[in-house]
Amino acid sequence: MFREPPEACFVGFPAEEPAIQDAHGFLVNCTEHGELQRDVVGQGRIEVRDQLRTMLEEDPPRHTALRGLVNRDFLPRQVARHEAALRRLVAGTIERAAGGELVDAVATVAKQIPIRLLCGILGIPGEAADDLVRWGNELIGQDDPEYGPPLPAAERARWRHLPFGHPSSLRVFELASSLRRERLARPRDDVLTRMATGEAGGRRLTGAEFDRLFLMLVVAGNETTRHAIS
Repeated sequence: MFREPPEACFVGFPAEEPAIQDAHGFLVNCTEHGELQRDVVGQGRIEVRDQLRTMLEEDPPRHTALRGLVNRDFLPRQVARHEAALRRLVAGTIERAAGGELVDAVATVAKQIPIRLLCGILGIPGEAADDLVRWGNELIGQDDPEYGPPLPAAERARWRHLPFGHPSSLRVFELASSLRRERLARPRDDVLTRMATGEAGGRRLTGAEFDRLFLMLVVAGNETTRHAIS
Protein backbone atom coordinates (compact mmCIF):
# COMPACT_ATOMS: atom_id res chain seq x y z
CA MET A 1 0.00 0.00 0.00
CA PHE A 2 1.08 3.58 -0.67
CA ARG A 3 1.43 5.96 2.26
CA GLU A 4 1.11 8.82 -0.21
CA PRO A 5 -0.60 9.12 -3.62
CA PRO A 6 1.35 6.82 -5.99
CA GLU A 7 1.57 9.31 -8.85
CA ALA A 8 4.74 10.83 -7.43
CA CYS A 9 6.45 7.43 -7.52
CA PHE A 10 5.64 6.96 -11.20
CA VAL A 11 6.89 10.39 -12.23
CA GLY A 12 10.49 9.43 -11.45
CA PHE A 13 10.54 6.21 -13.46
CA PRO A 14 11.30 7.68 -16.91
CA ALA A 15 14.24 9.70 -15.58
CA GLU A 16 15.60 7.36 -12.93
CA GLU A 17 14.67 3.78 -13.86
CA PRO A 18 13.60 3.57 -17.50
CA ALA A 19 14.25 -0.18 -17.58
CA ILE A 20 14.12 -2.90 -14.93
CA GLN A 21 15.41 -6.42 -15.54
CA ASP A 22 14.23 -9.66 -13.99
CA ALA A 23 16.46 -12.51 -12.82
CA HIS A 24 16.86 -13.70 -16.42
CA GLY A 25 17.99 -10.30 -17.67
CA PHE A 26 14.64 -9.78 -19.41
CA LEU A 27 13.41 -6.20 -19.73
CA VAL A 28 10.19 -6.08 -17.74
CA ASN A 29 9.60 -2.34 -17.55
CA CYS A 30 10.20 0.04 -20.42
CA THR A 31 9.00 3.63 -20.25
CA GLU A 32 8.93 6.40 -22.82
CA HIS A 33 12.34 7.60 -21.66
CA GLY A 34 13.76 9.63 -24.54
CA GLU A 35 17.33 8.35 -24.23
CA LEU A 36 16.17 4.75 -24.08
CA GLN A 37 13.98 5.25 -27.12
CA ARG A 38 16.86 6.76 -29.08
CA ASP A 39 19.67 4.44 -28.04
CA VAL A 40 17.86 1.12 -27.71
CA VAL A 41 14.43 1.07 -29.28
CA GLY A 42 15.59 3.23 -32.17
CA GLN A 43 18.26 0.67 -33.05
CA GLY A 44 15.79 -2.19 -33.03
CA ARG A 45 17.29 -3.89 -30.00
CA ILE A 46 14.01 -3.81 -28.05
CA GLU A 47 11.11 -5.39 -29.87
CA VAL A 48 9.52 -7.12 -26.88
CA ARG A 49 7.46 -4.13 -25.78
CA ASP A 50 5.51 -4.01 -29.03
CA GLN A 51 5.00 -7.78 -29.04
CA LEU A 52 3.41 -7.61 -25.60
CA ARG A 53 1.37 -4.48 -26.14
CA THR A 54 -2.38 -4.72 -26.67
CA MET A 55 -4.98 -1.98 -26.78
CA LEU A 56 -5.12 -2.09 -22.98
CA GLU A 57 -1.51 -0.90 -22.75
CA GLU A 58 -1.84 1.84 -25.38
CA ASP A 59 -2.35 5.50 -24.57
CA PRO A 60 -4.23 8.03 -26.69
CA PRO A 61 -4.15 8.72 -29.53
CA ARG A 62 -3.27 5.12 -30.47
CA HIS A 63 -5.68 3.63 -27.94
CA THR A 64 -8.48 5.84 -29.26
CA ALA A 65 -7.74 4.84 -32.85
CA LEU A 66 -7.80 1.13 -32.03
CA ARG A 67 -11.03 1.48 -30.09
CA GLY A 68 -12.53 3.23 -33.08
CA LEU A 69 -12.17 0.08 -35.17
CA VAL A 70 -14.48 -1.94 -32.94
CA ASN A 71 -16.29 0.50 -30.67
CA ARG A 72 -19.39 1.06 -32.78
CA ASP A 73 -20.14 -2.65 -32.92
CA PHE A 74 -20.57 -2.68 -29.14
CA LEU A 75 -22.77 0.39 -28.81
CA PRO A 76 -26.28 -0.33 -27.40
CA ARG A 77 -28.02 0.10 -30.76
CA GLN A 78 -25.66 -2.35 -32.48
CA VAL A 79 -25.72 -4.88 -29.66
CA ALA A 80 -29.53 -4.80 -29.77
CA ARG A 81 -29.31 -6.38 -33.21
CA HIS A 82 -28.12 -9.56 -31.52
CA GLU A 83 -30.94 -9.75 -28.95
CA ALA A 84 -32.95 -12.40 -30.78
CA ALA A 85 -29.87 -14.58 -31.32
CA LEU A 86 -28.90 -14.14 -27.66
CA ARG A 87 -32.36 -15.18 -26.47
CA ARG A 88 -32.20 -18.31 -28.60
CA LEU A 89 -28.69 -19.06 -27.35
CA VAL A 90 -29.66 -18.62 -23.69
CA ALA A 91 -32.86 -20.64 -24.02
CA GLY A 92 -31.11 -23.49 -25.81
CA THR A 93 -28.18 -23.51 -23.39
CA ILE A 94 -30.43 -23.65 -20.32
CA GLU A 95 -32.66 -26.29 -21.88
CA ARG A 96 -29.68 -28.55 -22.56
CA ALA A 97 -28.23 -27.93 -19.10
CA ALA A 98 -31.52 -28.77 -17.40
CA GLY A 99 -31.61 -32.21 -18.97
CA GLY A 100 -29.47 -33.80 -16.27
CA GLU A 101 -30.09 -34.45 -12.57
CA LEU A 102 -27.07 -32.38 -11.53
CA VAL A 103 -26.09 -29.20 -13.33
CA ASP A 104 -22.68 -27.56 -13.33
CA ALA A 105 -23.97 -24.07 -14.06
CA VAL A 106 -20.48 -22.65 -14.65
CA ALA A 107 -19.51 -25.26 -17.24
CA THR A 108 -22.86 -25.63 -18.99
CA VAL A 109 -24.24 -22.08 -18.83
CA ALA A 110 -21.77 -19.36 -17.78
CA LYS A 111 -18.95 -20.83 -19.87
CA GLN A 112 -21.03 -21.26 -23.01
CA ILE A 113 -23.11 -18.13 -23.44
CA PRO A 114 -20.54 -15.28 -23.54
CA ILE A 115 -18.03 -16.91 -25.88
CA ARG A 116 -20.68 -18.12 -28.32
CA LEU A 117 -22.36 -14.73 -28.44
CA LEU A 118 -18.98 -13.05 -28.85
CA CYS A 119 -18.12 -15.38 -31.73
CA GLY A 120 -21.35 -14.36 -33.43
CA ILE A 121 -20.71 -10.64 -32.96
CA LEU A 122 -17.10 -10.76 -34.12
CA GLY A 123 -17.63 -13.23 -36.95
CA ILE A 124 -15.65 -16.16 -35.51
CA PRO A 125 -16.79 -19.68 -36.50
CA GLY A 126 -18.78 -21.25 -33.68
CA GLU A 127 -16.63 -24.37 -33.72
CA ALA A 128 -13.71 -22.30 -32.40
CA ALA A 129 -15.58 -21.39 -29.19
CA ASP A 130 -14.37 -24.29 -27.05
CA ASP A 131 -10.76 -23.74 -28.14
CA LEU A 132 -10.97 -20.04 -27.29
CA VAL A 133 -12.33 -20.80 -23.81
CA ARG A 134 -9.56 -23.33 -23.18
CA TRP A 135 -6.83 -20.99 -24.42
CA GLY A 136 -8.27 -18.17 -22.33
CA ASN A 137 -8.18 -20.39 -19.25
CA GLU A 138 -4.56 -21.23 -19.93
CA LEU A 139 -3.65 -17.57 -20.35
CA ILE A 140 -5.61 -16.02 -17.50
CA GLY A 141 -5.54 -18.96 -15.10
CA GLN A 142 -2.11 -20.36 -15.84
CA ASP A 143 -1.28 -20.52 -12.11
CA ASP A 144 -4.55 -22.28 -11.29
CA PRO A 145 -4.03 -26.09 -11.06
CA GLU A 146 -7.60 -26.58 -12.28
CA TYR A 147 -6.43 -25.54 -15.75
CA GLY A 148 -3.24 -27.58 -15.74
CA PRO A 149 0.21 -27.53 -14.18
CA PRO A 150 2.00 -24.16 -14.15
CA LEU A 151 4.78 -23.62 -16.64
CA PRO A 152 8.24 -24.47 -15.30
CA ALA A 153 10.63 -21.57 -14.85
CA ALA A 154 12.52 -22.45 -18.03
CA GLU A 155 9.30 -22.41 -20.04
CA ARG A 156 8.23 -19.10 -18.53
CA ALA A 157 11.54 -17.62 -19.62
CA ARG A 158 11.10 -19.03 -23.11
CA TRP A 159 7.63 -17.54 -23.62
CA ARG A 160 8.07 -14.31 -21.70
CA HIS A 161 7.85 -12.22 -24.89
CA LEU A 162 4.24 -13.31 -25.48
CA PRO A 163 1.09 -11.74 -24.03
CA PHE A 164 0.43 -13.36 -20.63
CA GLY A 165 3.81 -15.10 -21.01
CA HIS A 166 2.14 -18.29 -22.25
CA PRO A 167 2.40 -20.27 -25.53
CA SER A 168 -1.39 -20.45 -25.84
CA SER A 169 -1.12 -16.89 -27.16
CA LEU A 170 0.39 -18.40 -30.29
CA ARG A 171 -2.67 -20.58 -30.80
CA VAL A 172 -4.92 -17.54 -30.55
CA PHE A 173 -2.63 -15.68 -32.97
CA GLU A 174 -2.77 -18.58 -35.43
CA LEU A 175 -6.57 -18.47 -35.49
CA ALA A 176 -6.53 -14.68 -35.76
CA SER A 177 -4.12 -14.74 -38.70
CA SER A 178 -6.24 -17.29 -40.53
CA LEU A 179 -9.40 -15.22 -40.05
CA ARG A 180 -7.62 -12.04 -41.12
CA ARG A 181 -6.44 -13.62 -44.38
CA GLU A 182 -9.96 -14.84 -45.02
CA ARG A 183 -11.50 -11.40 -44.44
CA LEU A 184 -8.96 -9.66 -46.65
CA ALA A 185 -9.79 -12.09 -49.44
CA ARG A 186 -13.56 -12.16 -48.82
CA PRO A 187 -14.80 -9.18 -46.77
CA ARG A 188 -18.03 -9.46 -44.81
CA ASP A 189 -20.20 -7.13 -42.74
CA ASP A 190 -18.65 -8.08 -39.40
CA VAL A 191 -16.18 -6.87 -36.78
CA LEU A 192 -13.27 -8.95 -38.07
CA THR A 193 -13.57 -7.43 -41.53
CA ARG A 194 -13.54 -3.93 -40.07
CA MET A 195 -10.48 -4.84 -38.02
CA ALA A 196 -8.72 -6.25 -41.11
CA THR A 197 -9.65 -3.58 -43.64
CA GLY A 198 -10.34 -0.47 -41.55
CA GLU A 199 -7.79 2.15 -40.61
CA ALA A 200 -6.57 3.14 -37.16
CA GLY A 201 -4.60 6.37 -37.10
CA GLY A 202 -4.54 6.61 -40.87
CA ARG A 203 -3.36 3.08 -41.66
CA ARG A 204 -4.46 -0.53 -41.55
CA LEU A 205 -3.39 -2.78 -38.72
CA THR A 206 -0.38 -4.96 -39.36
CA GLY A 207 -0.87 -8.70 -38.97
CA ALA A 208 0.73 -8.61 -35.51
CA GLU A 209 -1.47 -5.70 -34.41
CA PHE A 210 -4.58 -7.51 -35.64
CA ASP A 211 -3.54 -10.64 -33.71
CA ARG A 212 -3.08 -8.73 -30.46
CA LEU A 213 -6.37 -6.86 -30.78
CA PHE A 214 -8.14 -10.14 -31.55
CA LEU A 215 -6.60 -11.79 -28.47
CA MET A 216 -7.65 -8.92 -26.23
CA LEU A 217 -11.24 -8.98 -27.51
CA VAL A 218 -11.84 -12.72 -27.25
CA VAL A 219 -9.99 -13.33 -23.98
CA ALA A 220 -10.94 -10.21 -22.01
CA GLY A 221 -14.45 -10.05 -23.45
CA ASN A 222 -15.20 -13.66 -22.64
CA GLU A 223 -13.51 -13.88 -19.24
CA THR A 224 -15.17 -10.88 -17.62
CA THR A 225 -18.71 -11.78 -18.72
CA ARG A 226 -18.35 -15.46 -17.89
CA HIS A 227 -17.26 -14.72 -14.33
CA ALA A 228 -20.00 -12.11 -13.92
CA ILE A 229 -22.60 -14.75 -14.84
CA SER A 230 -20.95 -17.30 -12.54
